[in-house]
Amino acid sequence: MSYEEDSEFGDFWNRKIRNFHNRFDANRDGKLSEEDFNLIAVRLNGSAGLQGREADATKRYFTEDIWKVYFNTSGGGPASADDFAENLINVGKKQIVATCFNIFNRYFRAIDTNRSGLVSLKEFTRFYYIIGMSEELAKESFAAIDTNADGVLSRGEFIQAGAEYFTEEYEGNPSDLFFGPVP
Repeated sequence: MSYEEDSEFGDFWNRKIRNFHNRFDANRDGKLSEEDFNLIAVRLNGSAGLQGREADATKRYFTEDIWKVYFNTSGGGPASADDFAENLINVGKKQIVATCFNIFNRYFRAIDTNRSGLVSLKEFTRFYYIIGMSEELAKESFAAIDTNADGVLSRGEFIQAGAEYFTEEYEGNPSDLFFGPVP
């Protein structure tokens, strides 16, 4: 079944999923793999100056908790954008919502490098630069999902925007910019 056929997901949703896939394809080989999530963790550790247990925890978040639990959808191998979208369609919106709470909670913990319980623009920009977004795009995304405009992202704002990115179909939601403009 493709996303056009008898699906609750349409073209705009598919473009968002492809945008996410492209952002997290850290080695730029056209597929999501454990290697991509490892590269992201290594880059985040280096840019945030994390070492020792903190660096190990971040790597585990990305390679074991995030990749292996949520994205390892092709029987252990790399997933093309089509494979990734198809797997999400098969999972369905209700399961995606439940999964998003867990995954974006983990992303939040990895991005909140100073452990303040809030993600600053600096922390957000650092992470989004690592996944290939320019500082300008990161600032635009941050401003869109900072719904109360207080200059920081609470865990709730971050998780809600991430979940909406993966579940909302209509254009015009601030969460549409969570991973940069949708092509």
